[in-house]
Amino acid sequence: MRRVGFLVFDGMTMLDYAGPAEVLGRADDYEFTVFSPRGGTVTAANGLPVAGTVPPSPGAAADLDTIIITGADDLPDRANDPGLLEATAVLSGHPRRIASVCTGAFLLAELGLLDGRRVTTHWRNARDMARR
Repeated sequence: MRRVGFLVFDGMTMLDYAGPAEVLGRADDYEFTVFSPRGGTVTAANGLPVAGTVPPSPGAAADLDTIIITGADDLPDRANDPGLLEATAVLSGHPRRIASVCTGAFLLAELGLLDGRRVTTHWRNARDMARR
């Protein structure tokens, strides 16, 4: 069984979570854990709640194969959110694979995890990404 973690947060784009979860969920060998900076319920930008998330911890992240960082339309403007950065740092320290969807890459860039790597994001955010 492959363990995949998702980092979700208030204001995230629901498609950034639901899209990868839907695709991977159709395979039989994936198990999901949904993390958020404080655990509990977060509210996506479209108003839908995502309940039952757990706070990140080194122990909870230790056996993840992949972590997927979701994005949000306003994330380029708030990428230095301390709680969100801390959650990203904790979760990205252990898995074999780190991925982000669209603007989730801004969190990885803030932590230096994209230094020396090729990155893509939505064209609307490309100039901001290049500066970081």
